[in-house]
Amino acid sequence: ELYASAGIFNGSSDGEGINRPGLDTNHTGVLSVRWNPMGKMNPYQEGDVDWTDDAAVSVGAAYAYSDYKSSLGGDTVEDLGANSVSVDGNLKYQGISVHTEIFSTSVNPDNGDNTNPVGFYAQAGYFWIPKKLELAARYGYVDCDDGTAYGALCSGYDNANDVTVGVNYYFWKHHLKAQLNYDFLNQDV
Repeated sequence: ELYASAGIFNGSSDGEGINRPGLDTNHTGVLSVRWNPMGKMNPYQEGDVDWTDDAAVSVGAAYAYSDYKSSLGGDTVEDLGANSVSVDGNLKYQGISVHTEIFSTSVNPDNGDNTNPVGFYAQAGYFWIPKKLELAARYGYVDCDDGTAYGALCSGYDNANDVTVGVNYYFWKHHLKAQLNYDFLNQDV
């Protein structure tokens, strides 16, 4: 099965808050394609909470362009354009799930100082008790382009990485669940 989609969404400007007038009215456009070579799978649902009897694989790619304004934590508003590309892969089989993604963004502010953060994550889960108790782990890394990338995670840092281990208990799939995680975040100046 091969799927393609396109969408236009509200912009990603910061400093606006919920239910407040926008800083701008710009938008984000997204194009994506997804291939499920081994039958149906919901790659957007983390974990194999539905218990996939036969192995299922999904591979996807997406491109997004955002034209937005950012206050960059101060009073100065700057116009930004961001091109983002991502590729992901997912596997589910009898309570085991593996999700991974690599992504790259090129942010082009008006002042011409481009930033190009690149990152990835990989996570895995295993249902110790089918459809109820899941053990999970995740590792993520972002190269913050020598601290020039925008956003709280990267601002002033060369790179950031995090390790998470956790246990999830599902009362009613993803509608009602309890999660207990330990997250270690390391940001290198």
